[in-house]
Amino acid sequence: MSAPNLYEAMMKGIRSKHERGNAIRYFKLPMILLDSRLYGGAISQFYLLTLTMEAELDKKVAEGSEIITLLMDGLKLNKIAPGYEMDLKQLFGSDDWMTQVEKTKSSATENYISLIKNASEVELCSIAFILYGALVVGGGKSTQRKAKKVIKNCDHALFDISDNMLQTRKNFKHTFQHLGE
Repeated sequence: MSAPNLYEAMMKGIRSKHERGNAIRYFKLPMILLDSRLYGGAISQFYLLTLTMEAELDKKVAEGSEIITLLMDGLKLNKIAPGYEMDLKQLFGSDDWMTQVEKTKSSATENYISLIKNASEVELCSIAFILYGALVVGGGKSTQRKAKKVIKNCDHALFDISDNMLQTRKNFKHTFQHLGE
């Protein structure tokens, strides 16, 4: 009998959570996409979480963490937070964007930031699966094109994670399969 596939197990866990949450999102998403400031507020939450996660990942690599180094080497991703920053500057204005981001920060985001800062190495791998996975598995150029049709005053650079999404998705899947071995 083969070992369970970590990637598939994690995707299954996310799917069950998404099924319940999708019903709620179907009502909220059109409202968010009708207003670029609401969209900016929504992606601000993911920016803050991603920025925190990437800082923690860098810190663990610098400390010599074997599992985090394996994760980062396997994913072969550039930093994602700068793409969010580019979009937020366009949405909120380049001079005052970070003030606007801080104003939109929810209490849930503050709690998640605290969890990320105190996460174990294994928990950081799970956090990376969720935050990077949303863009690697569910994002990319096709999502960027769709988003540009709705929110026109933004380049949606947060979706510019790779010129070769097929390879990036393969790297993502293989990395999490390998971590589970």
